[in-house]
Amino acid sequence: MGCSAEYQVTSRSGIRESRRRRRDTSESRAARMPARSVGLVVEGKTEGKAFKLLPKLLNDCPRLDGPAVVDGIGAEATPEQVARRVAKDVAFLQPDNDTVVVVVDRECRVVSAVDFAAEVRTELARLLPALGAENDYPYHVVVADRAFEAWLLGDLKCLAGPRRTYAVKCYEGHQRVKGGTRSSGYHYGDDVLKEVLGDYEKVRDGPRLFEKIHAEHAGVRCGRGSYGSQSFALFLAILASSAT
Repeated sequence: MGCSAEYQVTSRSGIRESRRRRRDTSESRAARMPARSVGLVVEGKTEGKAFKLLPKLLNDCPRLDGPAVVDGIGAEATPEQVARRVAKDVAFLQPDNDTVVVVVDRECRVVSAVDFAAEVRTELARLLPALGAENDYPYHVVVADRAFEAWLLGDLKCLAGPRRTYAVKCYEGHQRVKGGTRSSGYHYGDDVLKEVLGDYEKVRDGPRLFEKIHAEHAGVRCGRGSYGSQSFALFLAILASSAT
Protein backbone atom coordinates (compact mmCIF):
# COMPACT_ATOMS: atom_id res chain seq x y z
CA MET A 1 0.00 0.00 0.00
CA GLY A 2 1.71 3.19 -1.14
CA CYS A 3 1.47 6.83 -0.14
CA SER A 4 -0.39 9.24 -2.36
CA ALA A 5 1.51 12.43 -3.16
CA GLU A 6 -0.58 13.77 -6.01
CA TYR A 7 -0.87 17.18 -4.47
CA GLN A 8 2.91 17.53 -4.66
CA VAL A 9 3.07 17.11 -8.43
CA THR A 10 0.10 19.25 -9.39
CA SER A 11 -0.26 22.95 -8.77
CA ARG A 12 -1.46 23.59 -5.23
CA SER A 13 -4.13 26.04 -6.34
CA GLY A 14 -5.49 23.61 -8.90
CA ILE A 15 -5.68 20.72 -6.45
CA ARG A 16 -7.21 22.93 -3.76
CA GLU A 17 -9.96 24.07 -6.09
CA SER A 18 -10.55 20.51 -7.29
CA ARG A 19 -10.83 19.26 -3.73
CA ARG A 20 -13.17 22.10 -2.77
CA ARG A 21 -15.49 21.29 -5.68
CA ARG A 22 -15.60 17.64 -4.67
CA ARG A 23 -16.32 18.55 -1.07
CA ASP A 24 -19.22 20.72 -2.16
CA THR A 25 -20.89 18.02 -4.25
CA SER A 26 -23.72 15.89 -2.90
CA GLU A 27 -21.58 12.73 -2.97
CA SER A 28 -21.05 11.16 0.40
CA ARG A 29 -17.55 10.83 1.85
CA ALA A 30 -17.87 7.06 1.66
CA ALA A 31 -18.60 7.22 -2.06
CA ARG A 32 -15.60 9.47 -2.70
CA MET A 33 -13.27 7.56 -0.40
CA PRO A 34 -13.59 3.77 -0.84
CA ALA A 35 -10.59 3.30 1.49
CA ARG A 36 -10.00 5.20 4.70
CA SER A 37 -7.10 7.61 4.42
CA VAL A 38 -4.91 9.78 6.60
CA GLY A 39 -3.27 13.04 5.62
CA LEU A 40 0.16 13.58 7.19
CA VAL A 41 1.90 16.85 8.02
CA VAL A 42 5.43 16.44 9.40
CA GLU A 43 8.26 18.63 10.62
CA GLY A 44 11.44 17.93 8.68
CA LYS A 45 12.52 16.39 5.38
CA THR A 46 13.90 13.25 7.05
CA GLU A 47 10.54 12.52 8.62
CA GLY A 48 8.89 13.20 5.27
CA LYS A 49 10.99 10.51 3.62
CA ALA A 50 10.72 8.08 6.52
CA PHE A 51 6.94 8.25 6.84
CA LYS A 52 6.52 7.22 3.22
CA LEU A 53 7.82 3.85 4.44
CA LEU A 54 5.04 3.35 7.01
CA PRO A 55 3.15 0.83 4.83
CA LYS A 56 6.24 -1.40 5.07
CA LEU A 57 6.22 -1.20 8.87
CA LEU A 58 2.53 -1.72 9.48
CA ASN A 59 0.47 -4.73 8.48
CA ASP A 60 -2.74 -2.72 8.37
CA CYS A 61 -1.71 0.74 7.28
CA PRO A 62 -4.39 3.17 6.11
CA ARG A 63 -3.94 4.96 2.81
CA LEU A 64 -1.58 7.86 3.39
CA ASP A 65 -1.80 11.24 1.73
CA GLY A 66 1.50 13.12 1.85
CA PRO A 67 3.44 13.73 3.97
CA ALA A 68 3.36 17.47 3.60
CA VAL A 69 6.71 18.68 4.95
CA VAL A 70 7.02 21.83 7.06
CA ASP A 71 10.70 22.54 7.54
CA GLY A 72 12.51 24.76 10.00
CA ILE A 73 9.89 25.25 12.72
CA GLY A 74 12.54 25.40 15.42
CA ALA A 75 12.64 24.68 19.13
CA GLU A 76 11.77 28.26 20.05
CA ALA A 77 8.40 28.27 18.29
CA THR A 78 5.34 28.73 20.49
CA PRO A 79 2.23 26.57 20.11
CA GLU A 80 0.59 29.38 18.15
CA GLN A 81 3.60 29.69 15.82
CA VAL A 82 3.67 25.94 15.23
CA ALA A 83 -0.06 25.93 14.50
CA ARG A 84 0.33 28.78 12.01
CA ARG A 85 3.09 26.88 10.20
CA VAL A 86 0.99 23.72 9.75
CA ALA A 87 -2.58 25.09 9.52
CA LYS A 88 -2.66 25.62 5.75
CA ASP A 89 -1.45 22.05 5.11
CA VAL A 90 -4.03 20.63 7.52
CA ALA A 91 -6.82 22.54 5.78
CA PHE A 92 -5.45 21.57 2.38
CA LEU A 93 -5.40 17.84 3.18
CA GLN A 94 -8.78 17.85 4.91
CA PRO A 95 -11.25 17.37 2.02
CA ASP A 96 -9.79 14.10 0.70
CA ASN A 97 -8.94 12.38 3.99
CA ASP A 98 -10.79 10.97 6.97
CA THR A 99 -8.35 12.64 9.34
CA VAL A 100 -5.07 14.55 9.36
CA VAL A 101 -2.17 13.87 11.71
CA VAL A 102 0.43 16.54 12.46
CA VAL A 103 3.79 15.32 13.82
CA VAL A 104 6.27 17.80 15.31
CA ASP A 105 9.19 17.54 17.75
CA ARG A 106 9.27 18.52 21.40
CA GLU A 107 13.03 19.24 21.30
CA CYS A 108 14.24 21.21 24.35
CA ARG A 109 10.85 22.53 25.44
CA VAL A 110 10.12 22.20 29.17
CA VAL A 111 6.43 21.41 28.61
CA SER A 112 5.66 17.70 28.17
CA ALA A 113 5.06 16.21 24.73
CA VAL A 114 1.40 15.51 25.54
CA ASP A 115 0.75 19.02 26.85
CA PHE A 116 2.56 20.68 23.94
CA ALA A 117 0.46 18.64 21.50
CA ALA A 118 -2.70 19.79 23.26
CA GLU A 119 -1.60 23.43 23.11
CA VAL A 120 -0.86 23.22 19.38
CA ARG A 121 -4.22 21.57 18.77
CA THR A 122 -6.00 24.34 20.66
CA GLU A 123 -4.35 26.93 18.45
CA LEU A 124 -5.24 24.95 15.32
CA ALA A 125 -8.89 24.88 16.37
CA ARG A 126 -8.78 28.66 16.46
CA LEU A 127 -7.00 29.09 13.11
CA LEU A 128 -8.58 26.45 10.86
CA PRO A 129 -12.09 27.93 10.42
CA ALA A 130 -10.61 31.01 8.74
CA LEU A 131 -8.99 28.67 6.20
CA GLY A 132 -12.27 27.01 5.27
CA ALA A 133 -11.80 23.92 7.40
CA GLU A 134 -14.82 22.06 8.74
CA ASN A 135 -15.36 22.58 12.46
CA ASP A 136 -16.15 18.93 13.17
CA TYR A 137 -13.34 17.50 11.06
CA PRO A 138 -11.00 15.18 13.04
CA TYR A 139 -7.31 16.01 13.26
CA HIS A 140 -4.56 15.03 15.65
CA VAL A 141 -1.26 16.47 16.85
CA VAL A 142 1.51 14.10 17.94
CA VAL A 143 4.74 15.40 19.46
CA ALA A 144 7.79 13.13 19.19
CA ASP A 145 9.59 13.13 22.55
CA ARG A 146 12.02 14.70 22.01
CA ALA A 147 12.60 14.09 18.31
CA PHE A 148 12.33 11.53 15.50
CA GLU A 149 15.32 9.65 16.93
CA ALA A 150 13.27 8.65 19.99
CA TRP A 151 11.16 6.49 17.69
CA LEU A 152 14.26 4.81 16.28
CA LEU A 153 15.65 4.24 19.78
CA GLY A 154 12.38 2.57 20.69
CA ASP A 155 13.73 -0.49 18.90
CA LEU A 156 17.46 -0.03 19.47
CA LYS A 157 17.89 -3.75 20.06
CA CYS A 158 16.88 -4.45 16.48
CA LEU A 159 19.01 -1.65 15.02
CA ALA A 160 22.09 -2.56 17.06
CA GLY A 161 22.08 -6.28 16.29
CA PRO A 162 23.52 -9.06 18.46
CA ARG A 163 27.18 -7.97 18.30
CA ARG A 164 26.85 -4.48 19.68
CA THR A 165 26.52 -3.48 23.31
CA TYR A 166 23.92 -0.96 24.39
CA ALA A 167 22.04 0.11 27.48
CA VAL A 168 18.58 -1.37 27.81
CA LYS A 169 16.64 1.72 28.86
CA CYS A 170 13.87 4.08 27.85
CA TYR A 171 15.17 6.87 25.60
CA GLU A 172 11.86 8.72 25.42
CA GLY A 173 12.63 12.32 26.33
CA HIS A 174 16.39 11.84 25.93
CA GLN A 175 18.33 15.11 25.88
CA ARG A 176 22.06 15.75 26.21
CA VAL A 177 23.92 19.04 25.97
CA LYS A 178 26.22 19.18 22.97
CA GLY A 179 29.88 19.37 23.96
CA GLY A 180 32.73 21.36 22.46
CA THR A 181 33.47 25.05 22.30
CA ARG A 182 31.90 25.39 18.86
CA SER A 183 28.77 23.42 19.67
CA SER A 184 25.52 24.60 21.16
CA GLY A 185 22.12 23.11 21.71
CA TYR A 186 21.20 19.53 22.51
CA HIS A 187 21.34 15.98 21.25
CA TYR A 188 17.95 14.27 21.14
CA GLY A 189 19.09 10.72 20.46
CA ASP A 190 21.43 11.17 17.51
CA ASP A 191 24.34 10.88 19.96
CA VAL A 192 23.12 7.49 21.23
CA LEU A 193 22.64 6.14 17.72
CA LYS A 194 26.12 7.28 16.75
CA GLU A 195 27.65 5.66 19.83
CA VAL A 196 25.86 2.34 19.35
CA LEU A 197 25.94 2.07 15.55
CA GLY A 198 29.34 3.68 15.04
CA ASP A 199 27.93 6.37 12.77
CA TYR A 200 24.65 8.19 12.31
CA GLU A 201 23.64 11.14 10.17
CA LYS A 202 19.93 11.94 10.29
CA VAL A 203 19.22 12.86 6.67
CA ARG A 204 21.27 9.96 5.32
CA ASP A 205 20.43 7.25 7.83
CA GLY A 206 17.08 8.19 9.39
CA PRO A 207 14.71 6.77 6.74
CA ARG A 208 16.83 3.64 6.28
CA LEU A 209 16.80 2.88 10.01
CA PHE A 210 13.11 3.71 10.32
CA GLU A 211 12.34 1.00 7.77
CA LYS A 212 14.18 -1.56 9.95
CA ILE A 213 12.41 -1.04 13.26
CA HIS A 214 9.51 -3.22 14.38
CA ALA A 215 6.38 -1.30 15.25
CA GLU A 216 5.45 -3.85 17.91
CA HIS A 217 8.77 -3.17 19.69
CA ALA A 218 9.15 0.60 19.26
CA GLY A 219 5.48 1.49 19.50
CA VAL A 220 4.94 0.59 23.15
CA ARG A 221 5.14 2.63 26.31
CA CYS A 222 8.60 2.20 27.79
CA GLY A 223 9.84 2.28 31.35
CA ARG A 224 12.92 1.59 33.41
CA GLY A 225 14.91 -1.18 31.75
CA SER A 226 12.77 -1.43 28.64
CA TYR A 227 12.60 -0.03 25.13
CA GLY A 228 9.72 1.68 23.40
CA SER A 229 8.32 5.15 22.78
CA GLN A 230 5.08 6.47 24.17
CA SER A 231 4.83 9.18 21.51
CA PHE A 232 5.35 6.62 18.72
CA ALA A 233 2.75 4.35 20.34
CA LEU A 234 0.27 7.23 20.26
CA PHE A 235 0.99 7.89 16.59
CA LEU A 236 0.53 4.20 15.70
CA ALA A 237 -2.72 4.04 17.67
CA ILE A 238 -4.13 6.93 15.65
CA LEU A 239 -3.16 5.22 12.39
CA ALA A 240 -4.66 1.92 13.58
CA SER A 241 -7.97 3.57 14.46
CA SER A 242 -8.03 5.18 11.01
CA ALA A 243 -7.46 1.84 9.26
CA THR A 244 -10.64 0.24 10.58
